[in-house]
Amino acid sequence: MEKIKIAIADDHQIVVEGLAAMLDRNDEIEISGTANEMRETISVLTDHRSDVLLTDLNMPGKNGIPMLNELRGQFPFLKILVLTMYYDTKLMKELEQCDIDGYLLKNSTKEDLLEAIRTVMTGGKYKHKSLEALSTNYDFAVSMGDDIKDSFLRQYSLGKRELEILLLVALGKSSQEIADNLHISIETVGTHRKNIKYKIGLKNSAEIAAFAVRNQLI
Repeated sequence: MEKIKIAIADDHQIVVEGLAAMLDRNDEIEISGTANEMRETISVLTDHRSDVLLTDLNMPGKNGIPMLNELRGQFPFLKILVLTMYYDTKLMKELEQCDIDGYLLKNSTKEDLLEAIRTVMTGGKYKHKSLEALSTNYDFAVSMGDDIKDSFLRQYSLGKRELEILLLVALGKSSQEIADNLHISIETVGTHRKNIKYKIGLKNSAEIAAFAVRNQLI
């Protein structure tokens, strides 16, 4: 059986090496090349046949949506999987409008990554289930039932404002967006975020999002 040829592009070499080492141990996969910036990515894809490109969004030379559009224009049959650290819902919508094959978070597991590769290789589109949940709209999240709200307020000693901010963080809102939505200062948002992480025992936005999904808050 012919192996799936994977190209990896990320501006952090340690990420490239880690992904390559992890995937190269799989019998289904062969690493066709690696790159750390846009021109190098194009060179790798031109010189080495690749079935799938795993790429970061932030790359020297060109990045973000323009980078993806250029890659799609030059390599129309390439399967493109975006690896991102970001939960921003606006970015998710922009990615969905691009002609890419899927995206997942950099803290995804090896099993998630292999599932994504297999999905796009069979013609499917991939979005990790946590991102499916995070694309739930803001109005739905903040209008959750009072019984659910009260339960979490008691269990984790959260204030109503803290719960609201937790939901917004989980939905990918930045601190500035939260401040604008709630008409409070960005410093106040920062204080609430710090208190939320302390009370629930979470370290970062990724864990807040995972917590919200796990507890069916979004």
